[in-house]
Amino acid sequence: MVSKIEFVMKNGRKGQEVKLLQAELAIDTDGSFGPNTEKAVNAKRRVLGLPENGLADAAFLQALGKPVRAGIDVSNCNGNIDWAKVGDAGIKFAFVKCTEGATFQDKLHTQNLTNGRAAGLAMGGYHYARPDTDSGLGTKDAQNEAEAFAKALGKIQKGDLRPAIDLEDGLKTDDEYNAQWLLAFSAHFEKLTGVKPIIYTALWAVDLYLAGAKPATKAELAKIPLWWASYGGTIEPYQKLKIWDTWSVWQWTGGGAVPGVTGKVDRDWMSSVAWDLLRV
Repeated sequence: MVSKIEFVMKNGRKGQEVKLLQAELAIDTDGSFGPNTEKAVNAKRRVLGLPENGLADAAFLQALGKPVRAGIDVSNCNGNIDWAKVGDAGIKFAFVKCTEGATFQDKLHTQNLTNGRAAGLAMGGYHYARPDTDSGLGTKDAQNEAEAFAKALGKIQKGDLRPAIDLEDGLKTDDEYNAQWLLAFSAHFEKLTGVKPIIYTALWAVDLYLAGAKPATKAELAKIPLWWASYGGTIEPYQKLKIWDTWSVWQWTGGGAVPGVTGKVDRDWMSSVAWDLLRV
């Protein structure tokens, strides 16, 4: 077993997944799991032939066709991974570091993508963006990095995840530049591959590199699906979103344990509506 931790909604929990559950149950969608939601869950559990325990647990969400899926993200720092064991442990998807900046390639990215796909996981590559390295080139720098990523990633296959741009670095003096850089990278990558990427970031990075961008620019960023890093929380990130209204993927710890991966590994949840949205 990968872990006893699973995504469970119950009385007292709040968040976007509760709201989606309430919509599925055709009750008030206030995003707060209270007595009315518990009653509706138990009624649905009876219909599905499940014990009436008041929980929207993994079995219940699977029966509804709205599972929140478990995933990981890795780089060469995780060493050689036994992807068959990872898949057998219940992990459904993984993101793999491919590139950083315009020149660095992760030495294990091809191996990880190939073996992860063979094990039946939905796989996606990610690029560690460096808007701070060649800012004198403007949007051309973003295009150069997009080209390096697309080349290293290779053919995006049916069933893959949309690739991700990892934003943890940027110019500390020009939030508008950083935001425009991300938009330029996204547009050029889509032009090269036909696939729109998603964005990985965290509250600290948004505050440091993006928060001061123009409202119109941030509104464009908010249209791109979000992979949010926030350690802590039960069914909702402890650190609230900024710029974006919803998360598609949530990296909830950097210290997880998964069979097939030696040592600690980043672990993620994929929201109940993101599976179709994020797969090619």
